[in-house]
Amino acid sequence: MNDTPDWITRRNAKKKSDSAQSAEDDRQNAEAASLIAAQGPEIWQRFIKGLAMNANALSKLEGEELFGLPLVCRSGAFLKSFTVGVVVCIPS
Repeated sequence: MNDTPDWITRRNAKKKSDSAQSAEDDRQNAEAASLIAAQGPEIWQRFIKGLAMNANALSKLEGEELFGLPLVCRSGAFLKSFTVGVVVCIPS
């Protein structure tokens, strides 16, 4: 007969499972950090290139998402929204 209550068995199993998940998370974080260290500049260049391509193409958007109303920040700075929905905060 097992003299360990079920709740203790379940708790111990969860603790073991959590520990294994934590070890896997640590492994994945180390792998990601290694990848970023090795390819970081290239990743950023691809990101910037993609961002520029999308920003340049915004004028081709069609539909109701286009707007051009001036807005005001809580700080009082004016927000100028351009016709494609890009918002720039201009300090007052």
